[in-house]
Amino acid sequence: MVSTEYLVQLGEAGLSCPQIAERVGMKRVTVWARLNRWKKGYRINTGRFKPKYEPIQIGEKFGLWTVIEKGTFRHNQQRWITECKCGNRGEVAQQHLRGGKSTRCVVCAGHKLSEEAAIRSKGMHCSNRRIPRVKSEIEILYETQGGKCLLCGKQFESIKEAAWDHDHSTGKGRGLLHRGCNVFLGFIERDPEILTRVKDYCERYGIL
Repeated sequence: MVSTEYLVQLGEAGLSCPQIAERVGMKRVTVWARLNRWKKGYRINTGRFKPKYEPIQIGEKFGLWTVIEKGTFRHNQQRWITECKCGNRGEVAQQHLRGGKSTRCVVCAGHKLSEEAAIRSKGMHCSNRRIPRVKSEIEILYETQGGKCLLCGKQFESIKEAAWDHDHSTGKGRGLLHRGCNVFLGFIERDPEILTRVKDYCERYGIL
């Protein structure tokens, strides 16, 4: 009988389950089951083992990030509340911290922080949920607009439907729109003549 240690050696050598099964004369599912029990997370198609990240500790540093506390658990991965050297806070996935994909906030990375994100970055954190210090600008605009889209005038079913429209050059917010309205507005910004063509089209086919 083939030992599990030998199967692991073949897996670490880069062989996939079908290749290992063919070499040792075993069923593919049997090979996978034994490898999975030996080292959880074996990938059948690639024949590689998932990397096992060391547990993150409070106070650990990743670039300019400092881990403050444990965040939410989403999409089968743990997220951590982190604070940048400049004081901005964020919630970053564990694999992005360990893998070096996220090492600082958007401001320190040279990107502009939108007004809504700036408000949220100053929020306090309690338990595993982010508790803003003040209402976010989106919530304030939603109440000011009466829960209606500024472009089509129709009511939002919920605040989740509202798209944050802002000036891409300055990052300053303008209002809340339906996602479709926001996309249409983007077309107009890139090509103002589209309004004339839309009007002509509607008049030609009697839509208006």
